[in-house]
Amino acid sequence: MALRDLRPELKERKSALREERVKLQVRLREIDTEESALDSLIAGEDRRFGVEPEPEPEPELGPRVGPESPRRLRNLFENLRSPPASSVVEAYATSPMRRAVLTELADGKPHSHDEITKAIEEKGTGAAKGGSLGRSVQGTLLSLRYQKVVQAVGDGVWQLAQ
Repeated sequence: MALRDLRPELKERKSALREERVKLQVRLREIDTEESALDSLIAGEDRRFGVEPEPEPEPELGPRVGPESPRRLRNLFENLRSPPASSVVEAYATSPMRRAVLTELADGKPHSHDEITKAIEEKGTGAAKGGSLGRSVQGTLLSLRYQKVVQAVGDGVWQLAQ
């Protein structure tokens, strides 16, 4: 009895898994964008009612399983130690506004909300226009603070998290 070659079926299954991963990554980016928009709206409502926003607990995710997980975790922790500002911008810039805010903070120095807003307005890099730009910047900063990407270092002064 001859052995059956399983390689074609295994390669087909691997290809299907790769396609599924790409679709899931696209969906995760869509969810991040939606969540950021909701964070901005909630932050605006909090300001409107004079409420200090409460940080929400991050969802607990189970451990990633698979043969590559130790390497991925090691890379993640190495990047968490002190990622270069450019990698922070790339990792968290899921919308034009987030990219604009992170680009302004990429030098690692503290910047006031007004400085960030003015720079974005001058460069035209943010998605919001007019009076809503400042609100969009604030909502984005609060969302990034929740993700521990930026930190408030004074009244209305922000910088990338250390």
